[in-house]
Amino acid sequence: MASGSALGGALRFLVGRVASGMMPGHFPLGTFLCNITGCFLIGIIYALSDKYNWMSPNMRLLLAVGLCGGFTTFSSFIRENAELARQDLAVMFLYAGTSLLVGFMVLYLGYYLIKAI
Repeated sequence: MASGSALGGALRFLVGRVASGMMPGHFPLGTFLCNITGCFLIGIIYALSDKYNWMSPNMRLLLAVGLCGGFTTFSSFIRENAELARQDLAVMFLYAGTSLLVGFMVLYLGYYLIKAI
């Protein structure tokens, strides 16, 4: 699991670096993209595991908890929301709300996409 987490953390760092210059203002795009992508991947991993018995429980832990856990950044998400609340409350609510809503949507999209195949 630790190797998956290390890889996920490295990928999160790269996404953050690339995204940092893509959007002006305070919106933490890198964290948003990591959280949304991670939700989608977890949906796919669980669907593959449930539908096709495609992986062992240990592989599912490595990918979902290790890789996706290292890649998604909920603690960073909370910290960034606290900072946004001090700077611009409207942006904080936009960021928090869209992150949660879109995160749930893409998790289920990934899950049901694989289940439908």
